[in-house]
Amino acid sequence: MDWIALALLLGLIPATVAANKGHNFIVWWVYGSLMFVGALPHAVLTPRDVEALDLRMAREGYGRCPACAEMVRKRAHRCRYCHESLVEPG
Repeated sequence: MDWIALALLLGLIPATVAANKGHNFIVWWVYGSLMFVGALPHAVLTPRDVEALDLRMAREGYGRCPACAEMVRKRAHRCRYCHESLVEPG
């Protein structure tokens, strides 16, 4: 029983790494619990899912700056990267 609990806890490490890159936490948690030794380097070397990260940020209130295409808060008045004004003149 201790081995199962340890495997489930160790599975959280690759799952967290993969989730921060935009991948499914549950799938990676199961994978990491079953094969931790292979899952951890796989999670580290897996590229970021940019589309999934952009969708997550859009749900959290971010949008793309029209000048530099970086993600900034939709309520921002200036882009924090290029300092372009995000407020419509008028």
